[in-house]
Amino acid sequence: MTKRIGKRANSCVLIAGGSLAMLLTAASAQAELLQTPVGMIDRSCIHAVPNGARVDPDGNVWNGSSLVAHHPPCAVPWKGHDLLRAGLGTVPPANGRWYEQVTASPTTSSQPFNYVQIEFTVPSNPPNNGALIYLWPGLENLSSTNWVSVIQPVLQWGNNGIWGGNNWTYSSWGVINNGNAYHSPPLNTSTGHRMIGLLAMQGSNSWLIQALDNTTGQYTYQNWTTQASWPQYNWVQAGVLELPSISNCNQLPVDNQIYFSIDHIDEFYSTWDTVLDVTNSLSWQSTNDGLTPNCNWSPSFVSIHNAALLRWTE
Repeated sequence: MTKRIGKRANSCVLIAGGSLAMLLTAASAQAELLQTPVGMIDRSCIHAVPNGARVDPDGNVWNGSSLVAHHPPCAVPWKGHDLLRAGLGTVPPANGRWYEQVTASPTTSSQPFNYVQIEFTVPSNPPNNGALIYLWPGLENLSSTNWVSVIQPVLQWGNNGIWGGNNWTYSSWGVINNGNAYHSPPLNTSTGHRMIGLLAMQGSNSWLIQALDNTTGQYTYQNWTTQASWPQYNWVQAGVLELPSISNCNQLPVDNQIYFSIDHIDEFYSTWDTVLDVTNSLSWQSTNDGLTPNCNWSPSFVSIHNAALLRWTE
């Protein structure tokens, strides 16, 4: 089990403010869309936060009791975000794509998720470079018509326009639909390292988002505060293979598969700290979105291992 820990960093990039009209004018003239784990978002709406910082829904970034940054609402409309699923959504767009996913809803609608811990191993390096690969577990809070936010510890291969290259890195993301995206400091990892993704409720509207390299003990995380009016997190992703940029199947890891082992999942009822262990009792759905290139995508839930299995061929 990983510890819920709270080291703090000391710096953060401040984004200059200004009127919404000025931001919109500048955005339309200089929009630079980048491929994130939630699709294409303008660079001006993607924000690095210090390790262990707390982000609130008003765009404030806190280091302990000190306000270190404030980010106004994202002024550039998103393109290519397609997280909407579970019968609520649309056909995935051409960019920012989930190729494979294994997901579940709570055992009852009145018991949203409280705690998710997923373990997986960093795959081999792809034999050919050029792809941008995201592998992650996560949580979303769905309304009746849309998704509101997503929290996700993410393993990345390739360059997303902010960091990365021909190596594996990991970071923790929190993103508001059509709003700002926040990520913790990215760290390097390597093939064979054992990763733990942790999403842990710490209060009625407070979450820990942490990505831990359990081989080295290094972790990167942020604390995420939701609005009281938002739905609670009611859709869990045990494992997602997202490929914003790929042209050939030989740009994928030669392992041809990855297991996301479900260490522990809790739901809560009545109050956030009244929990029910549902680690072995969720009904998992496996989805292949049928996107190109066709690499024989084959997601499944392997009950004997209590794990999501994502498979492909080169």
